[in-house]
Amino acid sequence: MSGGFETAREAGNEEPVRAEQLVAEAAPGVELVRSLSRSAGNRAVSALLQRHGAGAAVAGTAPPGADVKWEKVKADLSFSKYGWEAMGILADKKITLQLRDSGAVAGFVPQTNTCFINVTMPSYEVAAYFVHEMYHASQFHAGRSPGAKTMTENDWVTMMVDEEIDGTVKGFMHKLALERFGRAPEDDRPAGMGKFRGAYTYGYKLAIDAGKDPITAREEGIARGRRMVDWMLKRPSKRTAPDLGPNKFDTYEEYYRREWQQTSKTP
Repeated sequence: MSGGFETAREAGNEEPVRAEQLVAEAAPGVELVRSLSRSAGNRAVSALLQRHGAGAAVAGTAPPGADVKWEKVKADLSFSKYGWEAMGILADKKITLQLRDSGAVAGFVPQTNTCFINVTMPSYEVAAYFVHEMYHASQFHAGRSPGAKTMTENDWVTMMVDEEIDGTVKGFMHKLALERFGRAPEDDRPAGMGKFRGAYTYGYKLAIDAGKDPITAREEGIARGRRMVDWMLKRPSKRTAPDLGPNKFDTYEEYYRREWQQTSKTP
């Protein structure tokens, strides 16, 4: 992933492919590839590998001390409503959680209702990615993230980019809560956190200075932070890469537009 949060989607089926879930057991590896190939076609496998690299399909074993690391992540997740919601989604939707020590950062795969996550990162960063991916899982399970063939190109691409933005904001807001409680440093992890924090803080301060109450100020801070995430997902100029994207080359809009166009060609 080139920066920030990342999600894999199926490129040849009505059903999207997501990323992330944790359980101290080996990842599906070859079986995941076979499952995707059978249920979604080879394009889905290509999309998964393109977005996440070979590590998305070739799983490592659960790293030593994975249970201990996950317990720390769970503790971090208890410090915001975003973390509570994410843990609720994990339990309610019976999502399988796989802990990894290599490969892609995180992902949710709808075909197997599995979330994988790399726990070699600091617990606060793992928690932020987990919040993001559980948002993707919630959208999938609620039927709010339909396949490309169900919508027009522009509507589907807009929906998918908005989902990326909203998931990223949720992850960043959880990280912000951990910072405020002294459980995480004010760094740029996940990628883009520094710019989001600056935008949120500025929006909050503007609202307070204007005499608005803290709840309203928080909402305005989030709105300004969301606009910053939207900006980070775009190219500053034709020859420059976005701050946050699905890979080293594409914007999310370009990626999903190409996916819609490829999917529309399949029977």
